[in-house]
Amino acid sequence: MVEVDGEGTCSGFAETTTLVEVLPVPEISFQSNLRTCQDFVLLDAMNLGNEFTWQDGSSSQTYLVTESGTYSVGIDNGFCSTSGSIDIELIAGLSNLESLVPNVFTPNSDNMNDLFRINSNSAVQGSMQVYNRWGTLVHEDSGSFTSWDGKINGKDAGAGVYFYIIQVNPGCSEVPDTELDGTVTLFR
Repeated sequence: MVEVDGEGTCSGFAETTTLVEVLPVPEISFQSNLRTCQDFVLLDAMNLGNEFTWQDGSSSQTYLVTESGTYSVGIDNGFCSTSGSIDIELIAGLSNLESLVPNVFTPNSDNMNDLFRINSNSAVQGSMQVYNRWGTLVHEDSGSFTSWDGKINGKDAGAGVYFYIIQVNPGCSEVPDTELDGTVTLFR
């Protein structure tokens, strides 16, 4: 209720209604960590009508992540503010594992193609078996970054075609455990 009283005016009472909007406290619902086999991730702060400040100073509601790292955002609705962060590991290029297995390698100690392995910079868990043309197992390895150096019992293997079986566990839900098989040519 408002009372108006003053010299040279009529005094009286009037009623008025004022709408008061109660704003919710901004919330951030990032996962604690994210490991993905995608080439990028789009983060969404999901609080419409607020001000956003990402770790690099950008102010969009969304943020495109193209590299592994820690990403943070602050949200302010004019009265309350909050912030959050997420660690993201992008394991790029694993969506087509077959394309990461070479068909030729040259173990000649020139530091170029000296190892037969999955060509990925990410720690891919797995195992590898390599067989000669008679079906004899000549190499076996397991763990992260499995590889073959072109040696059999410590001696250089002969040039030729070898058969491989590689079991891969990329460690992310988008790419299931996979078995790859094929041939690789060793050149000397």
